[in-house]
Amino acid sequence: MLKKEIYRAVLLVAAIGSLFVFNGCTEDNCCDYIDNDPPAVPTGVYSVTGDEQITLYWSPVIENDFDYYVVWRSDDPVGPYEDIAETRSTYFLDSGLINGRTYYWAVSSVDIYGNESELSEEMVFDTPRPEGRATLRDYINYPDLSGYSFENQQVLGYNDQACDIYIHYDDDTGVFYVVTGRDNTDIQDMGYTDDLDDINYSPEYGWSELRSLEVVLHHTYILWTADNHFAKFRITSINSSTLSVGYDFAFQTDPGNRELRVAFDNKIKKNDGR
Repeated sequence: MLKKEIYRAVLLVAAIGSLFVFNGCTEDNCCDYIDNDPPAVPTGVYSVTGDEQITLYWSPVIENDFDYYVVWRSDDPVGPYEDIAETRSTYFLDSGLINGRTYYWAVSSVDIYGNESELSEEMVFDTPRPEGRATLRDYINYPDLSGYSFENQQVLGYNDQACDIYIHYDDDTGVFYVVTGRDNTDIQDMGYTDDLDDINYSPEYGWSELRSLEVVLHHTYILWTADNHFAKFRITSINSSTLSVGYDFAFQTDPGNRELRVAFDNKIKKNDGR
């Protein structure tokens, strides 16, 4: 019986020793290896504009020793960039921002050894803006409830000087039209969208030569106001009985800002206080 116990003990010691040999880890070299190679740089970074917030998305870094991402933000495209968050997700919601102010973001990756990559090349800038929803009615039957000012976020009369758009219902055809309220205000139908945020920028060309466009359910429209602001609104309801049209909207308070994103040179300054 004693011989069997000794035999089992010998087998156990041999098995443990084989694990160290199999992993290439011996007493002489187990702790000598140091990984100084940074992980891959995150790619595909883009932003989705919100009200006092911006959501960032990027492609995952696929490496065995990957640990987490660092999100960086700046008020200037060349930095310095401050690290504002660490996450293992491939998205980040940056909230508590100021509407109308432009921010810049980049993302880096860190491995389990603490090595950090360079900042992402798709350094994104974006400007949060107000959003909401409203309902307008036909301007002939309800003149004081037919117009809307995106800057003031207010329903008003179609003939008000601040009116950006108003609604007209054609009794003969049973069709609603959205009409621009001021001269030099441009409008464009971007077509069907699943969501208001499917359109994340204002185009430079393609504006309608007419002041009115047919209202189509679930279509998103872009407006370029006379005072050089951009807005978008998506039709959510059409009601012929109440002569009303409902929509979700977003208005860019920063004049001339089309919500475009660009790629910058990666030679930026990073304020790394960690």
